[in-house]
Amino acid sequence: MKYLTTLFFATWLLPAAPIAAQTMPDSLTISDSLTIDEVVVNATAIRNTDNAARSLEKSSMTVINLVSAKAIELSPDLTVANVIQRVSGVTVERNNSDDGQYAILRGMDKRYNYTLVNGIKIPSPDNKNRFVPLDIFPVELLDRLEVTKALTADMEGDGIGGAINLMMKTAPSQRQITANLATGYNSLFLYRQLSSFDTQSIDKQSPYERQGEKYAAQPGDFLPSTIDWQSKKALPNLFAGFSYGNRVWEKRLGILLAFSYQNSDRGSNSLYFNNTTAQSDASNLPVLYRMSKGGQLLVYP
Repeated sequence: MKYLTTLFFATWLLPAAPIAAQTMPDSLTISDSLTIDEVVVNATAIRNTDNAARSLEKSSMTVINLVSAKAIELSPDLTVANVIQRVSGVTVERNNSDDGQYAILRGMDKRYNYTLVNGIKIPSPDNKNRFVPLDIFPVELLDRLEVTKALTADMEGDGIGGAINLMMKTAPSQRQITANLATGYNSLFLYRQLSSFDTQSIDKQSPYERQGEKYAAQPGDFLPSTIDWQSKKALPNLFAGFSYGNRVWEKRLGILLAFSYQNSDRGSNSLYFNNTTAQSDASNLPVLYRMSKGGQLLVYP
């Protein structure tokens, strides 16, 4: 079969050579070439990688730290406040639920820093303070995070501590949907019950606000459900994020929406210090008490 195939191609190619030689014009030579008017090559730089972030840091004229979108995708962070605490020289001030809220650059208080979105300074949503909480920005909208720690002439005068620039994503050219879901369990609550009450019954107005300043509050003005504590099992921690991007009206209008959800339980073990029973020696060290699981009081001298 191999020989038959070889012969077939030989008999088909041999007559083709003189035919091609007869139809070739005399004026055409091997050195002739075709002329192309114009060739346009379009390319878009990929700036959401770690290599692009390191390149921008090297070429910057001032001290700057960048967190790329690729690094943000690999982290479990849901808000910009969680992302910025991973930058060296930056700490966060936490709220009552122990979540990051405000950034502290180089040890300077939050009022000495300012926040920008795509290079434009934004006002604070708080009517009393001018610093911007970073927990209101979901990471699904963030393309990269830029933290400037040195004051330069082109920066605002109130940026003594530094500046935080949030570079947001642009709407994609086609429909794009991303989602992430994570869960976990705190070992501190694995074998313990939580005490809680019905938060829906909380009255948002005090008797002073409802009845006026001359009204004397009575015990009946306060609902007993707020002191009716119930024990329940702690639920697993849940973290979720969702984003949607698209372009409409012949790609003239871009849409980019993001949503994040977080539900977690936090707590700590407490140590009680009491020096009333301590010996009056030179050191006068306090006595530590800790309640064990079985209700037994343990004393640490």
